[in-house]
Amino acid sequence: MHRRIKGIFLLAVGLLLISLIFYFSNYVLRLKQENQQTINSLSTSGIWHNAAAIQRNISQGEKLIENFLQYIPEIQKDVKLKEILTSINNDGEYIQKGFLLQDIVRGKDNSLKPLYDLNQNLVYLRKYHLDFVNKEEEMTRNWLLVLGEKKPQHYLVLFQDPQIPRPTGGLLGAYALLSFSQGKMSLKGGNIFAIDDIFLNKIVPPLPLQCISNKWFFHDSNWFFDFPSSGRKIAEFYNDLGTGFKVDGVIMVNPNGVEDILSVLGPVLIKKYDLSITADNFRSFFQDHIQEGAKLVTKGTLTQQSRESFSLFLSSLQKKLATASPSQLQQIISLLQNDLNNKDVQLFFRDDNLEYYFDSLHETGKIAESNNDYLAVVINSLQQGFHQDQRKRNITLQTNFSSSGIVDTLTVSAQRGNTPNQENYLQIYLPPGTTIIKANNGYLKKISEPLPYKQLDFQKDADVTLLEKTRIRDEKNNIELLAEENKTVVTTWARLSLHPFILQYRLPLEKTDISSWELRVQKQSGQAVNFVYNVVPPLDKIIRPTLFPLGEKVPLQNDLDIQLHFIPSLTNTPS
Repeated sequence: MHRRIKGIFLLAVGLLLISLIFYFSNYVLRLKQENQQTINSLSTSGIWHNAAAIQRNISQGEKLIENFLQYIPEIQKDVKLKEILTSINNDGEYIQKGFLLQDIVRGKDNSLKPLYDLNQNLVYLRKYHLDFVNKEEEMTRNWLLVLGEKKPQHYLVLFQDPQIPRPTGGLLGAYALLSFSQGKMSLKGGNIFAIDDIFLNKIVPPLPLQCISNKWFFHDSNWFFDFPSSGRKIAEFYNDLGTGFKVDGVIMVNPNGVEDILSVLGPVLIKKYDLSITADNFRSFFQDHIQEGAKLVTKGTLTQQSRESFSLFLSSLQKKLATASPSQLQQIISLLQNDLNNKDVQLFFRDDNLEYYFDSLHETGKIAESNNDYLAVVINSLQQGFHQDQRKRNITLQTNFSSSGIVDTLTVSAQRGNTPNQENYLQIYLPPGTTIIKANNGYLKKISEPLPYKQLDFQKDADVTLLEKTRIRDEKNNIELLAEENKTVVTTWARLSLHPFILQYRLPLEKTDISSWELRVQKQSGQAVNFVYNVVPPLDKIIRPTLFPLGEKVPLQNDLDIQLHFIPSLTNTPS
């Protein structure tokens, strides 16, 4: 009897254990399925760039539970994973739908919590060895830094006018100080010439600028085509003003960027002067603002309205942003992303990690490397009085492959417009080691120092001095050569509407029997340019069909990376 009772008891316990095993197995399986569904939703939300990596790694990393003792830790781990993935999904939706940005522009307390929580959850996911997690964690960590999670961050926003061309795009006409402290945003600024008033440093300007300036003014501090170089110089100049803090970065904005914001928000009112600034009239408002500022430089006078109109505009703009809906803010972010792609917005950060991160996204305006050929044509209008140059330009490049080498012929021209005699200072960036064959229709100026700089205790800028040491004057071709950012730079003056500037040069490539070819073309921010690329392949080869329209005008709206492949020509194949 005793044995029978013991047997029944053991059978009951066994059945209980089996049922528990069955229950926990199904529970764990259900958790995995729910986690998988969460992962799938993440893949469609756009937060993750590689949701398949999650699926692959989790399916590989998780094993089926083999006995009851393993169920408890596995369940605990999967429950935690479910919580993490659900939290990531919720925070991601909050951010993507514009609520985070709304909290920031409205100055909400603890506005960075969703971004902070997202970052912490990504840290937890490291244990799963998911390929994309480090990248996403880096993104959230960098944005927390940008938005001042640990200490206030100050960014100098500069508004440039591309119709007065300068290397980064245009003349600097206005500024704003954009600050973030634990996610809270503030925006204030004004006329760029107000900074000129307090920029007391006596610095010798770059040689071409000496045609129009006897001093290196702040409004011309964007002298380098490589935006990190200009951004660094701008920050250096601004931080010398002694404002009590140093800017952590520089954001360059063309009128397009502001117009895009206004197209979503609607009119911004400057009540004091009964002005309504819209996407349609912002450009004229901004250009009038610059012209008024120029009067301060030439005549020393500036009206009260001119002094404060842009400052009042920025104040009203911030208030308008604070009333925007999340969907409007989403639209603005989408438009500004397009502006970054088109170089209508460029970014520079003094923090090396931030600069490296945003450069990896191609948002810093850095001069790029190329495996084979490279071209950037930079056009400057250096005239007294800040005259506008609205002419559309044309750039044609032909690459000729032959047994003796690879030769490029570059032609730069401009529409005649109302001022066909208008001159430009050209800076043409080419691969290092390029050999100039000939140049036509450029001319050189003998620029004498407008002031006795040494006697007046002016300082030479170290970066400009280093650049000037590389300058070689070629009187035969009426050009000058410099070495900048690992590029050969050809400079000259030209009247492009009257006579196109033509430059022929040999590329520093010994191997001419090639099967592929890369041309990297970088655009100058804000400039209206049509680009035409022609290729004369080796005699025994033809160009494999490509999506790039060779021989046709292409609006140079963003940087181009043209990849060509050569294949044997059937007509030259031995029978």
